[in-house]
Amino acid sequence: MTDDIWGETDDIHNREWTKMDDGFTNAGYREGITAGKENSLQEGFDEGFAIVGAPLGQEIGKLRGITSACLSLSKSIQEHSVMMDCKDILRGLDNLHFKDLAPSDVEAEEHLKEHLQSQDDTQNIPALLEIRDEEKHKLAVETLKELRNRLQDVLRQIGLPITVV
Repeated sequence: MTDDIWGETDDIHNREWTKMDDGFTNAGYREGITAGKENSLQEGFDEGFAIVGAPLGQEIGKLRGITSACLSLSKSIQEHSVMMDCKDILRGLDNLHFKDLAPSDVEAEEHLKEHLQSQDDTQNIPALLEIRDEEKHKLAVETLKELRNRLQDVLRQIGLPITVV
């Protein structure tokens, strides 16, 4: 072993270099894991939004828009029964919740079940993470279908050639 100008040995330099190299490697690894998780989360959000959230939101918005237009028209032509039907359809649409309408996320629900089984204190689990009640889902989907059909009947009743999809 030779001493350098600072009086340290090559062995100390090697240990310091290895320690520093390991530190950067670990930091890089952690940053890579974090970036990977963020990327996966973003991809999951993008997919869920494009496949479930946006189409469902567009459908509800379209139904609300058509129903509101029918309500305005029924007021101007003084069709009381149509006006009442439109108000009732709008109330029904207001009472629908995304969490009940959206299809199950089986993977997320399985993960939550595992988490709940491994936890003693389940009171701190937010309500948003609760596993969806399948009966509520069936009822919400059926209600949406019924509201869509009722709106189609209203459109026929006032003579508007619009098809609600």
